[in-house]
Amino acid sequence: MRQTILLVDDDPARLNLLARLIKQAGFRTITARIGPSGVSFPEHEQPVLVLLDYGSGSERNARDIAALIRLRYGSTRLVLLSSRSSLPPEMAGLVDEFAHGMATKVCCLP
Repeated sequence: MRQTILLVDDDPARLNLLARLIKQAGFRTITARIGPSGVSFPEHEQPVLVLLDYGSGSERNARDIAALIRLRYGSTRLVLLSSRSSLPPEMAGLVDEFAHGMATKVCCLP
């Protein structure tokens, strides 16, 4: 059985693109779209990795979503994605508090 990666973003086009790329690498993907009323996670899934676009919404939103991911999926690895090469100073603690690391997106859609 293929390992599952959960993708969390507010942009459906980016979710679809990232899902296609990850599937080509042999993984199964599930997605959670961030909307105005928050985010809902797929039921009965236990991904091996969660990729969260930290730029989705406000700083508070990113922290809240990271906290929900940690609560829902426990010690599952969480990696923040960004189009920036580093987090802004006000977000620096986000990785230490919730995530296992950060990765820069190499492809970004307008």
